[in-house]
Amino acid sequence: MDLSVKLKKDIFAGIIENENGTFFNTLVHFDKEGLIKAKYRKIHPFSFANEDIFYSSGTETVVTKLVLVKLV
Repeated sequence: MDLSVKLKKDIFAGIIENENGTFFNTLVHFDKEGLIKAKYRKIHPFSFANEDIFYSSGTETVVTKLVLVKLV
């Protein structure tokens, strides 16, 4: 999140999230102020890589917005 503040850019980062011993493959959206705008827990862990064995499935789709700026 410090990087998003330093660069004044939105950043998306993949993390392994642990909630009470349950692990999720999660994508986090940090805004340019370093705040978490959205978190998406992967709904369909990749079975061919055994991801489904180690990570639980999320239950919600997530939509997040980016503020785009055009410099002239």
